Amino acid sequence: VVLTIDKGDDNEVELVFRVPSWCDSLELLGKDCSVVCEEGVKKIRNVWKKGDQIIIKMKYDLRSIEMAGYKLFKYGPLVLARDNLKEEKIVGNLNEVPFDLSDGSYTVERMPIEKGEIVRFKLRDKENKNSIIITDYSSCGKRWDIDNQISVWLKNI
Repeated sequence: VVLTIDKGDDNEVELVFRVPSWCDSLELLGKDCSVVCEEGVKKIRNVWKKGDQIIIKMKYDLRSIEMAGYKLFKYGPLVLARDNLKEEKIVGNLNEVPFDLSDGSYTVERMPIEKGEIVRFKLRDKENKNSIIITDYSSCGKRWDIDNQISVWLKNI
């Protein structure tokens, strides 16, 4: 993300950026700036002039949240879901995953997105026998189809 300063004067101004909990790292880059890190925020101070730019780089990975035997996947601020119309064949219930979802027991592949998607991943068991596709929740269930189902919380069968 590039932030361009619209107005500037001869006064030093501090800009404060909150570091979201889903962000593994946040880097602020600007010309002749000092960056101060405090818990949950980064501050950048400078005498800003019109046209100055601040480059904001955020790093985040696929992560999971477990609750009551189910697992939810997130990528940055995005909640991911499984959509039955995005997979060729689903055996059983959509929220049931035919392999172990314990950390380290499956592989993750970032896939090219399809129309309307923001992100797409394939989770696959270590033996490469079973896989599921998860995409951003906002792109799921967009077809007017009575048989369309989506699931955010996934469970091992």
